[in-house]
Amino acid sequence: MTRKRAAATPKAPRAKKRQRTSAEEEKKEYIVSDKELKELLDEPQNDGLVVLLTEEKARYKGAAHWAPEEERLFEYLFLRQEVAMLPSYWLVDFCGVVMPPSLFKSSEEKPPIIASMSGKEFHASTALMRLIDLTTEVRTLVQSNKRAKIPHIIKRTIQEYITWASKDGGYQDLDYVPNLIVSSVNAHDDADKVVNELQWRMYTLARLQRAFLRIGDNKPLWDKEMRPSPRKTRGQCLVEKFMRESRVKSEDLAAPPSIKMPSKAATDADSDKKPTSTTKTKTPTKTSKQTPKTPSPTPAAPDQQDASHGYRRHPPVVYGLFILRTSVMLLSIDSSKPEPAQVSYHVDINLLEYQQSMWNGITIALAVCFARQDLVKHIADFKPAPVLDDGDPDA
Repeated sequence: MTRKRAAATPKAPRAKKRQRTSAEEEKKEYIVSDKELKELLDEPQNDGLVVLLTEEKARYKGAAHWAPEEERLFEYLFLRQEVAMLPSYWLVDFCGVVMPPSLFKSSEEKPPIIASMSGKEFHASTALMRLIDLTTEVRTLVQSNKRAKIPHIIKRTIQEYITWASKDGGYQDLDYVPNLIVSSVNAHDDADKVVNELQWRMYTLARLQRAFLRIGDNKPLWDKEMRPSPRKTRGQCLVEKFMRESRVKSEDLAAPPSIKMPSKAATDADSDKKPTSTTKTKTPTKTSKQTPKTPSPTPAAPDQQDASHGYRRHPPVVYGLFILRTSVMLLSIDSSKPEPAQVSYHVDINLLEYQQSMWNGITIALAVCFARQDLVKHIADFKPAPVLDDGDPDA
């Protein structure tokens, strides 16, 4: 007796992975448009979100003067449970992570913002998973009484994600000017000093963008000996160099003028003259000279030529991820505005909340991908980086 063959069940169609096919696709906008956002807010299940979004935006200082990118970042953070930010075919990669289905999107005409631009989906999803696991790693260090290592671990993990973004965006081997900074803040400083330090670093990063885009300024920004590492791109080396130079200029401006001592001949000549006054001049002591370690934003070597020089294009919005103990603060500033411009504070990412590990990783990735989007859009402005020969010249 022959057995009847069971009819094959049709397999569910698998979402097709997006691949880069042309140079035009590299510049495709990965951020939802105003029309798409309006359609999302008009849906019946999202009734009332417009009112909540408007009320929340009104609470932020300087929100009325935000650049379009800053406003869109705020809307992404506020509507993160409704806006799709991940490709639909990443569902399998994150099956062990609790995520709302609304995060995933399958449209190829409008790909999500946290996605691979180069078609290397495994590297993209793995890099995001490391950010999601960062909360667990920080909590483990706290429970192991190793808090001193936490800022270094957080900074290293975020910089690794930025390095992935530069590779995926295709600008890693270019002399690009970063629009995102990752830095640690001294937790032992008082609140005013921390605020001044954050503002100074954001102003300096904005000043770097203006220096790069200014017409007629051909001063080279890069050194030939800038050597990138697996965890630090050449662009990040440029930011550190520019920060050091700006710090020296700031301290020189904040320091009091030096006192010129008279020569011996002049002293002898003055001693022969009769004194006309009995007023004594106090000699300044060493303790009277005070140079602040953290300069305030106003005297921090402002770019005085910004008003008189045009730019090749509109200076972009720059972002900052600042690490304070176990938290990461997300800041932004419009570099096209003169100092002192408004530094916008968006969100405080608490890496000790174990139930927020997924959202913590998504928020950090969102800021990095916003910065990547602008760099890819203007990738033609950057020249190829010089090839550094590490070989033995005597070989």
